[in-house]
Amino acid sequence: LYSDGTVTTSSSYVGDGTATKVCEMPQTQGAGTDGEYIYIVTTDKNDGAVGTSTEDHSRIYKIDPATGSVLARGPVISIRHGNDMTYDSKTGKLIVVWSSYDTVSVIDTDEYLESGEKNPNYLGIKETYSLTGRQEYATLIPDGNGGYTTTTIGFHGLGYDEVGDRYVCATSSATQSGFGLVAFRITEDGITDVSVIETPKTGYTKQGADCDSYYVYHAQSYPSGTADKANTVVVATWDGEYSRTLKIPYPDSGTNNIEIETIMWVGGNAYMNANRGGSTSLARLSINYNY
Repeated sequence: LYSDGTVTTSSSYVGDGTATKVCEMPQTQGAGTDGEYIYIVTTDKNDGAVGTSTEDHSRIYKIDPATGSVLARGPVISIRHGNDMTYDSKTGKLIVVWSSYDTVSVIDTDEYLESGEKNPNYLGIKETYSLTGRQEYATLIPDGNGGYTTTTIGFHGLGYDEVGDRYVCATSSATQSGFGLVAFRITEDGITDVSVIETPKTGYTKQGADCDSYYVYHAQSYPSGTADKANTVVVATWDGEYSRTLKIPYPDSGTNNIEIETIMWVGGNAYMNANRGGSTSLARLSINYNY
C-alpha cells in the first residue's frame, strides 16, 4: 500500500449480505475477530423491555466469515455504543470499546464451563475497566497548540498488533479531526511508547480501526446527506507516514444507504461490517494493486 502504484478496490457480500437480518437488534455497531470467527455488536433503540437507547441494549453475535452464518448470540449487555472490537492474542481477550469513553469490556468467549455445561454468559461481559487509566493517557495527547489536552479521551476504534504487541486507537477527543489515531503499548509500567499517527482530514465520519504489523487502518463512513455514498479506509504506517485513502464501493451503494463500521482481517482477507438499508451486512474486500 505504501508505493507509487495505484490501488483499486471492490467488494462482495458474504452469503446474501443480510445474514444477521433475522437478529432482533438489526443496527450494527463494532466488530472484531479472533482470527477465526467474526464477532459483531448489534443494538436496538426500540426495545423498551430493557431500555430505549443503544447505550444499554446490545448483543454480540458470532459469525462464520466464510458463509456469514450466525453461529451464536450473546445475552443482552450494556456497552454504551460498542463501536469497535479487537482481540489481544497475548492475553486471549476479546475487547469491545464503549466509544464515548476509554472504558472497555472483555467478552466472555468460554462457550462451556469447567463442568462441561453450556456457559450462560457466553458472549456476555466478563469484566469492564479503563484500558488506559484515562487521565494518564489524556495528558499525553498534543492539543495542537504546543501543549497537551486534559480532556478525557474516548475510543471509537481499537486494533491490536500481536507482532509488535501494541494497540492503535481511533479517538473521540476534541482534537480528533487533527489526527484521529494514537499508537501505544500497555506494560506493567503503564502506558508507554505513545505516538500520534497523523492522517489527512477526510470530512468523513470516523468509525472503527484495525492494524497489522505494517499498517494501521481507519474506517470512515460517508457524511450524512452527501451524494457520494462511497465509504473510505485511511491507511498509514505505524511510524506515522500517511499511505493512502481507499474508497470502498459496496455492490449496492446506489440503492441502499450503507454505513461502514469497521474493517478487520481474517486469514489474509479483509472484511467489513456495515449498516445496510436497516440490516447488518458483512462484506469481503478485494484490494488490487496496479504498478
